[in-house]
Amino acid sequence: NTRGCILSLIVGPADGVRTGNKEGDDIGDYERLVGQVIELFEEGERGGHSILESGPDMGWPPKGADLGARATTSEGSRRKAKLKIMLFCAFAWILFKTGWKLKNFDPVHYRRMTALNTDFRKFDDVLRMTVDCDLQTLARAKTLLETAKAAGTIRYGIYEQDAAMMTCIVPSVESDDHLHFLDGASGGYALAAKMMKAG
Repeated sequence: NTRGCILSLIVGPADGVRTGNKEGDDIGDYERLVGQVIELFEEGERGGHSILESGPDMGWPPKGADLGARATTSEGSRRKAKLKIMLFCAFAWILFKTGWKLKNFDPVHYRRMTALNTDFRKFDDVLRMTVDCDLQTLARAKTLLETAKAAGTIRYGIYEQDAAMMTCIVPSVESDDHLHFLDGASGGYALAAKMMKAG
């Protein structure tokens, strides 16, 4: 988080609200509101995207080495597995920090593609966003959402936290088809959905 807070937001149509999601339909009140929410966050730096254009930084030591060792090995070989994970991460950290290329792997290009391939906003009848926003934008968003909820247009859930987490699907580090899904690190979409359900 660089701007104020990481916001996990889910916005759906209120019960009985007609949506203009069929071909040829006019845009409905719900879609108009979704557009306003997106425009609000688009005003901010990088449209609220919490990953820098140059890509995420790689920290040291790697968080989750213990978890990775436990998830992939039996109890007797966990130390060996953790050491292997730590060595791999140290090697990767050196590549990312120096920008050195290794065969077909370019760490600078990979980081940039990570930023481009990160799914921080999606709309499939329900808007889901994990954005980095300043406190003024947060206040404006809450006002917009509360007004639309009071008008009977939407139902929504929102959750604020200090950090985001990324889940990655990387078939190969040498190609650009890796995918990264962003969520809040302290409950994110799960707690926003809980708020939405509670009404």
